Amino acid sequence: AHLDRTFGSGGNRQTFTISAWVKRGNISSVQYIMSASEVTNNVFRFNADNTFTFYSTFSGSVYGLTTAAVFRDVSSWYHVVGVMDTTNSTAANRLRFYVNGDRQYGGTDTVSSITQSTNSDWNQAQEHQIGRYWSGGGQPLDAYLAEFNFVDGQALEPTSFGETKAGIWIPKNYTSSHGTTGFYLPFDDSSAIGDDESANTNDFTPNGVAATDVMLDSPTNNWATMNPLDGNGPTISEGNLKVFGDTSYSVFEGFKGTFPMSSGKWYWEVYIDVGGFTQTGITPTTNTAVGSSTNLSYHTDAMTYESNGNKAIGTGGTGTAPSGRTTTSYGASYTDGDIIGVALDLDSATTTLTFYKNNSTQGTAFSSLANDEYVALHTGITNNFGIFNFGQDSAFAGKETAQGNTDDNGIGDFYYSPPSGFLALCSANLPD
Repeated sequence: AHLDRTFGSGGNRQTFTISAWVKRGNISSVQYIMSASEVTNNVFRFNADNTFTFYSTFSGSVYGLTTAAVFRDVSSWYHVVGVMDTTNSTAANRLRFYVNGDRQYGGTDTVSSITQSTNSDWNQAQEHQIGRYWSGGGQPLDAYLAEFNFVDGQALEPTSFGETKAGIWIPKNYTSSHGTTGFYLPFDDSSAIGDDESANTNDFTPNGVAATDVMLDSPTNNWATMNPLDGNGPTISEGNLKVFGDTSYSVFEGFKGTFPMSSGKWYWEVYIDVGGFTQTGITPTTNTAVGSSTNLSYHTDAMTYESNGNKAIGTGGTGTAPSGRTTTSYGASYTDGDIIGVALDLDSATTTLTFYKNNSTQGTAFSSLANDEYVALHTGITNNFGIFNFGQDSAFAGKETAQGNTDDNGIGDFYYSPPSGFLALCSANLPD
């Protein structure tokens, strides 16, 4: 999936600014936020070691910056800003890169080798792509994108696009000119995803990007996802919301969420895409990532609802079923196409966990939960898929028609209405 546009005429090749907000999905591979075609090494990308590179070709020579810092937080948004300014009298300032308002310095830095007022190979009358490398369409970005600005002809600071509020770096509206080839892509219209909302109408063409890929997740309201850094076995995709188990019957797999819950009343949904044997529920955050033969649900106090209608609580230990957990008959079995709702109440005196199948309560599964922090959990075997909706996508990556139900605060996009008092897992619902 990517967006592309070929500019009819070039812009300022000496001075421009790229600004984008990005929340990473899977990491540890080369992933392009933006690239320019017909030339090599015009890159704005994450690297396989999770550093970041902003490079360009200048008269056949490649110069730029690769950061010393690594960026592997999959639970938060990054604001990345690249500034090209070869007219700058200070050699070290002719290419600059910022993350969340802070300038980054190099693990590899050849910026000072850029000749003053020389042209880069960016911003020519050629194809520019967002979300992958132009050559052969490789090295695609796995991430959420928001607030994408390209400003032609100006070298701007991050403060043109962001500000600190209550100690947090957040977006603000950029209101000045975007120049000739510049654009502003907020990605807020699912019917026109590549719509340029600057004065230029430099629209980008979406390729492999569906209307259901436009999400509520944003830099000013960050949502829970599953965590590819904390699990074993499955593949995660669709913005870290789809979990795919492998074919092994001997190894259970699992991933935990990015949103620890220690108080409050929370609700989320899981769409069972391909059933197999599936579990969904919660586990304490004290449970570490699994090893090759450890089921997350076996860890002490992990609580799950199984596709065979049982409920299970982890008792510790490792290995394959049935060791390390206690199972009890609980509710209806579930399979492909079913939607499992999860309601976790950490505010009541009894602290309960209740599951729903297609909006029908299965009753309280667990009560008197330990005083702990919990995260959402998915485990399973035999080619099963589970697609999570913490309130950001009731279409479940295009599997269903979005229903648009909100929580009591008017927030979210759920397939079924959450139980009264239960909220979506997003930063807007956190206490002040």
